[in-house]
This record gives sequence, structure tokens and C-alpha cells, in this order.
Amino acid sequence: SPKVEEERNELTGQFIKLAHEMCAYLAAKQYWADFIDPSSGRPYYGPHTSDTLFETDERFRYFGINIVDLGCCRVVEHLQHGTHVFVGCVFTSALKNDPNVQHLLKEFVTPQLKNQPLQETTEEKNDNNSVLSAINLK
Repeated sequence: SPKVEEERNELTGQFIKLAHEMCAYLAAKQYWADFIDPSSGRPYYGPHTSDTLFETDERFRYFGINIVDLGCCRVVEHLQHGTHVFVGCVFTSALKNDPNVQHLLKEFVTPQLKNQPLQETTEEKNDNNSVLSAINLK
């Protein structure tokens, strides 16, 4: 619907702005960082590639996200937050327990979330030193 498309465009813009700030912060701390442009599925700063990572990609299962095939479309479903979620990915060479990553989660992500109608926020970690912050938009 037009309302859903408008909300998605707004969230995409918010994510890109936040991801720019996060990557700039990490780069200033001498870490590599990039993010996936949700509209193209490709790395934002990295070299052009034919490989893509859209929000309905099966590889997101490793981050606690199910991809439900409804036949006519695929739906993103977070294991804790259901289907009303926006998937945004930032990748970095910094480890999950690095103080700079913790700073990002506290100073960059949390204030952004305060401006959204959220029910709860969770942070999930896996053995690959990656961090996934999930928000439940209501």
C-alpha cells in the first residue's frame, strides 16, 4: 500500500543517515565499516558487485531473522519482534565487545530509537563477533 511504501522510504532514509554516521565514527577509529544499501542490496562504500543482500535473503537466518515464503511474496520475521521490522546491516572489522562498538550502540542507535514508536529493543550476538540490534516498530 502507499502508506507502507512511504513508511519504508522514511525508514530507509533514516537508516542510511545513521549508517553513514556509524561508518564515519568507526573509520575515524581506524576500523573498516560499510553498510548494505537497502534499496540496492549492495555495499554502500565498497566496490560494485553483482552479489546482493536484500532483507529477504536467506543468509539473514544467521541473525535471528526468518524469511517466510507466502507464495506471492516473502516476509521478514524477527524471532522476537514478529513481522513489523526494518532490516538494516552495518558491517565492521571491529569486534562485538570493542568499546567503540558498544559506544555506537549506546550513543548512536539508542537515541535514534527514542524518536521511533518502539515497543522494545534487543541486541543479539553470535559466535562470529557480529552484533545485531533489532527494533520492534509498532
